[in-house]
Amino acid sequence: MATLKRFTKESLQILLNDLYQKYGFSKADSQQITEILLQADMTGIPSHGVQWLKYYDGKIKSGRIRVDKQAEIIKETPISAVLDGQSA
Repeated sequence: MATLKRFTKESLQILLNDLYQKYGFSKADSQQITEILLQADMTGIPSHGVQWLKYYDGKIKSGRIRVDKQAEIIKETPISAVLDGQSA
């Protein structure tokens, strides 16, 4: 039977921030990605949290997620926006 390992929020913040920066994301982007993943877990929505790390790892390494791109607003209204994610 597999043994579960527990992490504190702080240790995961350090680990994920460092990991995403090593992938090539900026410090600010790495912090934002980390915060979003941890917030999902901390608010009881693990389906949108850290469990995505392995999936993102594969997509980043294969080039399907581009660390050098930023989403671009294509059209914006007072209540909505259409964005081109540019595989970011």
